[in-house]
Amino acid sequence: MNRFVSYLWVLMIITGFSAGFYWNMGKLFSHELSAQVFSPPIINQAPIIAEESLGAILEKIKKPNAKILFVGDTMLGRNVASLSKKYGADYPFANIKDFLAGFDFISANLEGPIVKTPQVAAINSMQFSFASQSAEALKKNYIDLVFLANNHTLNMGQAGLKQTKEYLEKQGIGFAGDPLKCGPELAYGKDNFIFLSFNQTFFSGCKDLEFVTTVKEIKTKNPDKFIIINMHWGQEYQPTNTKVQEDLAHALIDSGADLIIGHHPHVVENIELYKNKLIFYSLGNFIFDQYFNQKVQQSLAVKFESNNQEFIYKLYPLISQKSQPSLMETQAANKFLIDLAAISSADLSNSITSGQITLKK
Repeated sequence: MNRFVSYLWVLMIITGFSAGFYWNMGKLFSHELSAQVFSPPIINQAPIIAEESLGAILEKIKKPNAKILFVGDTMLGRNVASLSKKYGADYPFANIKDFLAGFDFISANLEGPIVKTPQVAAINSMQFSFASQSAEALKKNYIDLVFLANNHTLNMGQAGLKQTKEYLEKQGIGFAGDPLKCGPELAYGKDNFIFLSFNQTFFSGCKDLEFVTTVKEIKTKNPDKFIIINMHWGQEYQPTNTKVQEDLAHALIDSGADLIIGHHPHVVENIELYKNKLIFYSLGNFIFDQYFNQKVQQSLAVKFESNNQEFIYKLYPLISQKSQPSLMETQAANKFLIDLAAISSADLSNSITSGQITLKK
């Protein structure tokens, strides 16, 4: 009997040990199988992204290709000021605001100072000044950057220029350039772009060689940046550029400029292709109080965007009525582009007529 009990105890111990062993092995096998089925393979694992960097990366994913819009001369004094006083500071933008809302970044030439006490100017006065509310109106209507290198920024002297910068800064609007200076410290940087603004209408300002030197310096220090030059130059009311402008434009491109946007003539001028770079000699009046013929009430807005292979320029003809720009109707826009193509570089003719210029990188 004792021997039987002993055998029974030994059998129970062996059975318990075996059951425990296979139960644990089953758990292990099940865990490994589960890991193989539900865990993705680790291949080139990326480092952990800081929370503050994640937002920037997601923003780039959401907007991998920023849409930049360039518009022409923007003058908010004289009769524009009278109309804005009567109908509100947003009056000049009423018919174009929805269009402007579709871009990520918009720049304009600001043709005069923004000051606390603007002058009441006659319609034929050549001294411009804009009310302080103008800065808020620019911001509300999507203008992100203005150019100050022109022949009217100093109409209220250096004090007016100082106030202009203060009002712009208060609204978070960027600015570039100076009527009399052209150093690299006056540039404005935005992501992969650098904006420069030069004034060629003053004999007392910078010389062409100084413009070129500044571009060379900036390009040398920023070889991978896209350099955009905004030039205030040329002869008023002329449809095409001068030889002086052409020589300077070519020298700027040879020195590192990637795009040239012009203003001052009050009318749209020709577009030139030089070394696969575009020169828009004048975009014309964006907002102004010149009504004496159709040409001064027409302007061109240019959208720039790019991808891995191309630079894409979309052309938008505008028409203004009583200082309110709007998109041209289709038939008028088509005629405008045909006329513009006729005075521009021959190899751009079909592209301009179609409303889009595409350049291979």
